[in-house]
Amino acid sequence: MNVVTGNKLFCFYVVMLLGLYQIHVAYEGMLIPGSPFTFCVFDPQAITVCPIDPVACNELVEFTGKFAVFCIGFFVIKLASI
Repeated sequence: MNVVTGNKLFCFYVVMLLGLYQIHVAYEGMLIPGSPFTFCVFDPQAITVCPIDPVACNELVEFTGKFAVFCIGFFVIKLASI
């Protein structure tokens, strides 16, 4: 599905299989800078994080995780108070 808003084009695609993918983006036959873009589709339930020990304010929080699949890329970790 594609949506045009002003001078922006938003493309949506649902990937059905886990793995490493590339998106090639071109304008008038020429690849745009940075293309192809590489990304990994993973199963969030395949990622586990060890228990995290309590820490005081301004202390480093350390933890490890285990991934059932290997991917090239990065994961975003968000922190929220509860």
